[in-house]
Amino acid sequence: MEPVCEQYLYAASRAQALRKVIAPILKRGGIVISDRSFFTSMAYQGFGRGLGLKKVLEINKEAVGDMWPDKVIFVDTKIDEALSRAKDQSGDKFESFKKDFFIKVRNGYKIVAKEYPLLVTTVNGNGTIDDVQSKIYLLVKSWIKR
Repeated sequence: MEPVCEQYLYAASRAQALRKVIAPILKRGGIVISDRSFFTSMAYQGFGRGLGLKKVLEINKEAVGDMWPDKVIFVDTKIDEALSRAKDQSGDKFESFKKDFFIKVRNGYKIVAKEYPLLVTTVNGNGTIDDVQSKIYLLVKSWIKR
């Protein structure tokens, strides 16, 4: 699939989820924790697939509107370690990409984290999964004021 088509499909899916699932929860005072946002697209499609940050933001502008995440966690993990943790070892669409793609994605996340320092918090993802989970849990717990 062409990267620009892929990005429009992700943006459309994101627009639907934001309006039909996330917005109603937030209106009720709920908390939403998600494993993806358009920040993921900035790294994957913007850098990994070569669309560039500007194009990804342009495509997602209408899709997300003013519903940006309050916080984003970038789990920065060495590429080999991250790939070894993949659940689908035979590879889904992205897991079957070569290592150089993930190097671009990781570098993209680092750039996005620098561009949005008030939104993106980087967590060291190396070490055991339990250690990383504990770091993330404590971080999220510190953000929730309930």
